[in-house]
Amino acid sequence: MKHFIITLMFVGLIMPPAFALSCMAPNIFRSAQFLHEQDEDYILFKGTVTLKNALEHSGYSNKPKPKRTKAQTRGINLLTNKPFNKSVTVQQHCLGPWCGSTAEKHIKGLIYIKKTDQQYTVALSPCGGTIFPAPEKDDETALIQCIKEQNCEKPPIQ
Repeated sequence: MKHFIITLMFVGLIMPPAFALSCMAPNIFRSAQFLHEQDEDYILFKGTVTLKNALEHSGYSNKPKPKRTKAQTRGINLLTNKPFNKSVTVQQHCLGPWCGSTAEKHIKGLIYIKKTDQQYTVALSPCGGTIFPAPEKDDETALIQCIKEQNCEKPPIQ
């Protein structure tokens, strides 16, 4: 028994603790509710964001340095139904050692874009929530109606 306890103590000293990031599954309605409660303005964009550089995962670090890259949008603002072809910044966000990342240079789908003083930013989070590659058409229609009519009290959150 003494050897067993000593072995456990030794393993505990040399093995770092295992941590994992636990996120709720991204949902366009939950994201709409959350972003509506923020002070910033957001654009509901559908189309393609083409990044100058991919923002790939750079490995595990206790103090990661979030990256950013310039990008170009090609698509429409779903709330105004007008073309939205602008320069944007894609900003990597980190939660502890976990950072949002993409190996892709073209992100296509429904994307929430933050607007501040004529600057547009797409957040790339490790838990998602601002980029939805293939939303259901019914969800997209319900979300647009919900936002335009400001009647989002009980959106169909799954």
